[in-house]
Amino acid sequence: MQIVPIETQVLDGLIKRFTQVFQCKAILTTTQDKTRTLKKLQEGKQLEYPFAFLTMQSMAANREQRQSAYLARRGLPIVNNEGQAFTSRLVATNFTFEAEFRTNKFSGIETSTVTGYAKRWLFAAKCGMLKFNIQHGQMTVQIGVTADDNVPTPPLENKTETETAYKITTNFVVHGWVSESNLGSQGVVEEIDLEMAFGTEQGFTFIPFP
Repeated sequence: MQIVPIETQVLDGLIKRFTQVFQCKAILTTTQDKTRTLKKLQEGKQLEYPFAFLTMQSMAANREQRQSAYLARRGLPIVNNEGQAFTSRLVATNFTFEAEFRTNKFSGIETSTVTGYAKRWLFAAKCGMLKFNIQHGQMTVQIGVTADDNVPTPPLENKTETETAYKITTNFVVHGWVSESNLGSQGVVEEIDLEMAFGTEQGFTFIPFP
C-alpha cells in the first residue's frame, strides 16, 4: 500500500499557511526556476504584486527530535477504514528555506508593502504564526516553523525587462518529516497502543485518531 509521502504534505501545508499569513501568492521553486516562473506568472500581462518565492536550501535530520529514531525503525501506525493497520516509517527533518517576497510598494500598513510585510514577518516569527497541521493517515501532525527575527530593508530594484520591485529575503526552518512511500502491513487490529511518549517538544505533536 502507498500513501502520499509526508514531506509532500509538509510542503503543501507550508504553501497554504504562508499564503494565509502574508496574503500573497507563494511559489515553491528553485533558484534556477525563478526567471522562468516569473515569465509564466506574467504570460504577456502586467505582473501582479505581491508574491513570494520559497526556495528550499537544505534538508537535514532533526537530531533534537527524540522520537525520530524510534519512528524510523518502527514506524507510525496508520489505520484505514476497514481497520487494516500499516506502519509509515518517518525521519524528523529540518527543511531550510529562503523566502523572497516581491512587491512594488514600500510604505503602508498592508502586508502587500515592504513595511507591512516586515512587521507581519516579525509577529509571525515571534508568535509562531507559520506553524500548521497536516493529516497523515488518521494522525494529525503539527509542523513547527522557526523564522529569523531580522528583516533586511531592500532598495528599489533597477527597472529591467521583467519588473521594477522591492525584494525582501528572509530565512526560516520547517521542522517536518520525511517518510518511505511503501507502508508496512500490521494486519487487522482492533486498537493500537500509542504508548510512545511522542510529547510536544519543538512544535511536534501527534494527536491519534482525531
